[in-house]
Amino acid sequence: MKKNYLVSILLLFIFLQNVGAQNNKPTLELATFLKAKKKVKDPVITVLDKEGQKVDLKTGTTEAGRVLLYFPFSNTYNVIVEREGYVTINFVVNTELPSSQKAENMSSDLDLKMIEQPVDGSKETIDKPVAKVNYIDKIGMFDYDWDYDDEITEELRELEKAIREKNKSFEKEQKLKEDELATAEFEETKKEEEAKKAAAEAEKEKARLAAEEEKRKAEAARIALEEEKARIEEEKKLAEEARKAKEEELARLALEEEKAKKAAEEAQRLAEEERKKREEEEARLLEEKRLAEEAQQKAEEERLRLEEEKRLAVEAAKAAKEAEEERLRKEEAARVAEEKRLAEEARIEKEKRLAEEARIAEEKRLAEEKRLAEEAERIKREEEMNAEQARIAREKRLAEEAERLKKEEEARLAEEKRQAEEARLAEEKRLAEEARLAEEKRLAEEEAKAKELARQEEIKKARLERERLQAEKEAAEEEELRKIEEERQKRLAEEKREKFVQDSLRKVEIARIKAEAEEAERVAEQERKKAEEAARMAAEQKRLEEEARLKADEERRKREEEELRIAKEKEEAKLRAEAEKKRAEERKRLAEIEAAREKARTDSINQAKIAEAEKRKEAELEVARRKEAVEKAKAEQEKSAQKLVASTEPSDVDISKLQSAEKATYLSGLAIKYGEGKHTRKIEERNRVITIVVVVDQGKATEYKWVKTSFGGNYYFKNGFSISKTQYGLGTS
Repeated sequence: MKKNYLVSILLLFIFLQNVGAQNNKPTLELATFLKAKKKVKDPVITVLDKEGQKVDLKTGTTEAGRVLLYFPFSNTYNVIVEREGYVTINFVVNTELPSSQKAENMSSDLDLKMIEQPVDGSKETIDKPVAKVNYIDKIGMFDYDWDYDDEITEELRELEKAIREKNKSFEKEQKLKEDELATAEFEETKKEEEAKKAAAEAEKEKARLAAEEEKRKAEAARIALEEEKARIEEEKKLAEEARKAKEEELARLALEEEKAKKAAEEAQRLAEEERKKREEEEARLLEEKRLAEEAQQKAEEERLRLEEEKRLAVEAAKAAKEAEEERLRKEEAARVAEEKRLAEEARIEKEKRLAEEARIAEEKRLAEEKRLAEEAERIKREEEMNAEQARIAREKRLAEEAERLKKEEEARLAEEKRQAEEARLAEEKRLAEEARLAEEKRLAEEEAKAKELARQEEIKKARLERERLQAEKEAAEEEELRKIEEERQKRLAEEKREKFVQDSLRKVEIARIKAEAEEAERVAEQERKKAEEAARMAAEQKRLEEEARLKADEERRKREEEELRIAKEKEEAKLRAEAEKKRAEERKRLAEIEAAREKARTDSINQAKIAEAEKRKEAELEVARRKEAVEKAKAEQEKSAQKLVASTEPSDVDISKLQSAEKATYLSGLAIKYGEGKHTRKIEERNRVITIVVVVDQGKATEYKWVKTSFGGNYYFKNGFSISKTQYGLGTS
């Protein structure tokens, strides 16, 4: 068992190797179009080699419906095309090449006409190939044999003519059968309609008798209902008089309760107004304190963001230099190896420097957190000290902190300037050598392109001549088919007219009998509906009578419950009035106590407010200073980004260097070139990868660029302007 398993794996491995080798060999791509009156769907295509063995070829399809077949060279193939309802055809493909012709991927096309089988179910066949494809020395490419095509076309026309004759005979036989069937159906329909008429008359009489009986029952129910309604109205009148007397008593008690309630509400309103004033003042002071804290926090955030943007600006400048260098690169092999070594050392040095900067930044962050904690503790102590002493100490501390930050920044900028100058000198030397190599390569490529264009022009002329001859031939075939179709349509129209006359006479007779039956059914249906309506009215009268009785019982029960409720409410209203008066007096006393407390609290808050105003002013000045520094760093970063976005491809346009009118013209050209949708391409260079995405929406183009450098930097642009990663993702999704 284990031995068989190993043998199977070995055979599978050999088969996969052979398939891979076959897939890598050059092939002839034959685009085959199957022509017919309607689209030929899912044809069955079988390919045999010259020994008659079945061959599995790589295949495909195009949007226009062509079947793509890929034939290996140096062989002869017989291709069989089968489809249900069509005559099976075959054609021959000879992929032998002249000894002077090199085997490489080639393509050709072939139009084949599919002939429909006769409609009577019989099958026609053709054994000869309908086309032969081989290499034609005259045009230097593969195409079908034009002489053989003229020869086989006559035989195909004869086959089509025989199929048309069969179809005519079959249609004539079908017409005779349809006439016989129509006569039999007429007699059967006539009998059915007469039977329906008799049944409708009987149903009409039965419905009339039922309607009269239901009408009598409905009248008796109506009289009983009117008597019950009169009795209920009298009881309602007595109940209404009793209800009005009780409501007057309740209104008097409610008035007394309302007076007591208003007095209590007035006292409560005054206390509530005092409470709201106090809460508004507290909220205002808290908001001012929050704004001061936010201003201080924003100043710190601006400082950190400024440091980060300065760092990014330095990296962008370096990346821009890398991009500019890429345009002129192409060194000798020895120099490339040496520069790679130097670049690797520079990268390692840079990573060390970045790691050191990250460590220093982390230490600064921890120191800053510690400083903020100490600051919070110090502020707490200052609030207990004299206000003037606290202000002087704070100004001194801020001045010392500003001086320390200034010295650290000057030292860092001096080190960065030294490193940038060393990198610039090394780069200028490398760029000069790259420019020389790039010019030599460009001249060689231009010479090769000129030779290829000349060869393609010769092939194009030969193909145009073949297509002209093919078009003339197809036009002649279509004219002949049109004449045949006109004759067939004329014959069908004459047969249709004769059939219409016969059908009209039968339809008149059937319509008369059917109309009489329908009228009888309509009258019977009316009588039945009258009987149903009378029955419905009788049932409705009975239902209304029962509802009236139940309603009278419910009204009596409610009156008794209302009398008990009014007596209870009267007693409760009296007790509530007394309780409300006592609560109002107590709320007034508490409000006076709270007002005294509030005055003391307000005085304390006003003192804290003065201190917070001073803090907020200092924070705002710090934010303004750091914003100015950030704007300066942004301008430097934008300048570096414009260099970074440029590609080394000579055919690419640097949109960032275009004026407004030139940029609009360039974007319009992209919209015409690419069409609606999203179009992506990549440019891989020595130290970076540029991804270009052109988005065309409603005829308007937008160009996005993503520049990913070898040292880990990522930069995003829209129409030449720097944007964020989020904006890039939204624009290209």
